Amino acid sequence: MSVRCHSVSARINWREQIAARGYDISLLDHPPHWIEAYDDPFCAVFSRHEIDNIITGATQQLTKLILELVEEVCCTGGSESYFDRLQIAPPFREPIRRSWKRHDQSLYGRFDFSLNGDSLKLLELNLDTPTSLYESAQLQRMWLEEMRQFQEIPFAAMQSNSIQEKLIGCLRLHFSSHEIFHLGTFQHAREEIDNLKYVQSCADMAGLKTQFIYLDEVRYDPEGLPLDREGRRITCVFKLFPWELLFIEDARSHAENGKYLFSPLVTSNRTTFIEPAWKSILSSKSVLPLLWDFTQQREFLLNPAFDAGSDAATYRDFHLVIGSWVVGDEPAGISVRADFSKTSGRRALFVPHYVTD
Repeated sequence: MSVRCHSVSARINWREQIAARGYDISLLDHPPHWIEAYDDPFCAVFSRHEIDNIITGATQQLTKLILELVEEVCCTGGSESYFDRLQIAPPFREPIRRSWKRHDQSLYGRFDFSLNGDSLKLLELNLDTPTSLYESAQLQRMWLEEMRQFQEIPFAAMQSNSIQEKLIGCLRLHFSSHEIFHLGTFQHAREEIDNLKYVQSCADMAGLKTQFIYLDEVRYDPEGLPLDREGRRITCVFKLFPWELLFIEDARSHAENGKYLFSPLVTSNRTTFIEPAWKSILSSKSVLPLLWDFTQQREFLLNPAFDAGSDAATYRDFHLVIGSWVVGDEPAGISVRADFSKTSGRRALFVPHYVTD
C-alpha cells in the first residue's frame, strides 16, 4: 500500500463557499489548515483495494480488538490493575464499568494510522473527542464534486466517505426524539464549536430535538442534576470535552465541596453522555502499550518502543496520517492530514482524497 499525492489547483471561491455554510473560515485559513489555503495545494489518491481491503479491514479488526480490551478492563479480576496502568483514579472506575456494562452507545471516533513502508500502523486512538469531522464529512465531499467538474481529477473518481449518512442513521436509531438532545462544549473552544454544530445539524436531520449549550453555563438542581440555561433538565448530552478533564473537574469539585458532579450521573444513568464514560479507557495515553500487551493480533499495531515516524510515509517533507472514521462500530470513511511533525497536531493540513479503481 502507498499514499500517492499530486498537486491540484485551489478553487477560486472556496472560502466564500465554506463561509456561506456557516463555518468559521479563520479555522481553515490562519494558519493554513484546509489544503486550499496552502501555497501549493495537493490531494491524496487511494485505490479501491486499499480502501476496501486494507484500511477498512484494519479498522474493523481494531474496532473489535479495542472493544475486547474494554471488556477485559471492566469485567475481569484484573480490572483494578488495568485501571492503575491507565492512570484512571479509583472514584471514576465504577462509573466507567457501569457505562460499559449498560452498553452505553458510542456515536463516532477515529483511528489514526501511519503508513510505515507498505504496512498500515495505528498511531493514535481518537475515540472520545475527535475533531475535523466537518472537514472529513462535508468539505472534502464538496471538493471532490467540484474537482471532478473542473477535470482536476478523474470524472469517475469516488471518495471513502459515508460519514454524514451513518451519523444520521446512528442518531436516529439510538437516541430518542422525545427528549432534548443537548450538545455542549466550552465557549473558548472555537474548533469544537464548529464541530459540534455539524453534529447538531446531523441530529436535526435525524429528527432529534436539539439544543446547543455551553458547558460552562450548566447549573445543577438540589439533586445534583444538570440544567441548561433555560432551567431544563439535561438528560442526554453530546459533550465535546474529554472525559480525562471532566474527571479532573470532578475531583476538584469533590475536594472543594465534598461531592462529585459528573460521575454520579454516569453511575445512576440519569444523564446519558456521548461519548460514553467507557471511552475514557480508550482515550488514556497509556492505552496503546496496554493494547500491545493485551493481544497477539499486532498486524496494525506499533511496538511501543518503535519510533512512530521513523519510516512513515511523507510527501514534500510532510508526514502523512490517515484517519479512519467509525460511526457506532462501523467504518465510515477516511481523512488525510499532513504535518511537518511525526505525529499530526490540531493545526495539520487537511488533505482531501479521492479513490480510483
